[in-house]
Amino acid sequence: MKHEKVLKYLVVCISLFLVSCGTEELENANAKLKKQVKDLETAEAQLKLKNTDLENQVADMQAQVDASAPLQAQLDAANQQLDGMKAEAEIAVNIQVENDVKMGELQNQLDEANSQIEALRNQLASASTSAPVAPVPVSPATQPISTAPVAGFPTTPTPPTPAAPIGNPLAISTTPEPTPTSPVLIPTAPAPPAATLVTGALSDITVSVQLAVQGNTYNLPDCEVYITEKRPDVSKWGLYLKNPDVSYNNLQQIRAGLANCVIHKKGKTDANGQVSFKELEAGNYYVSTAHSATQRGLQWSVAHQVKPGQNVLILSTNNRTP
Repeated sequence: MKHEKVLKYLVVCISLFLVSCGTEELENANAKLKKQVKDLETAEAQLKLKNTDLENQVADMQAQVDASAPLQAQLDAANQQLDGMKAEAEIAVNIQVENDVKMGELQNQLDEANSQIEALRNQLASASTSAPVAPVPVSPATQPISTAPVAGFPTTPTPPTPAAPIGNPLAISTTPEPTPTSPVLIPTAPAPPAATLVTGALSDITVSVQLAVQGNTYNLPDCEVYITEKRPDVSKWGLYLKNPDVSYNNLQQIRAGLANCVIHKKGKTDANGQVSFKELEAGNYYVSTAHSATQRGLQWSVAHQVKPGQNVLILSTNNRTP
């Protein structure tokens, strides 16, 4: 019995020891878990701070992007305007080259005309020294004939002396030459009055727009044709048709110019490059249009007299506006 009590006591002691040991390990494990939880909470707080910083950075970057959008649009617009200015400069250079060529041709024509005038002067000078000039007969109604005798001429006319026969004998006037103090007045017939256009009559006109290249003729469709009272400035129409977005300001200038030129009719060419206008009052107009068929574009602003009845006007490379 005594041994049993000892054994029970030992068992109880051992059990209490083991329980105390397990409780300590549990406390240590609990402490470790609490520390890990605290570390996790600290890490979570740091992650929230980093997330907040990232959100702030994203918001700042979005604000920068939003702020740079108008600048990008302005930059794109500036680049487009620069391209338009380059295109206009290229057109101006081409026009200047064409003008230089035309000036050279005109100068050659002028030199040739001067040479012809000089040759005619020499012929007139030689003719005046080689053949007598017949005096101009004076009409009695415009110039009285002086009765005073003139030195070197008889007071009465003498018949002409027969000469050797020639092809075209000069007619010699028997009227005495007037004195130097009495200038000869040569009557001139009044110029016939210029033909006037009957206004108020209604007319029809068909306008054809064509492009001639290497002997071939191409009809130009979708051309806006304007019939105006005054001549519009079409120098920038081709540039606008080539780059409408770049030349927006040019479009405004074109519209304002057309409005100031008083538009009587407006139409667009069909697939055959033709447009017809009905019931247009007869008179003098300007027919204007443009097309982007070539590198510099084609422009027309042609003065045309619309007569009563049916009229036809062909716009081609021969009558285009430079």
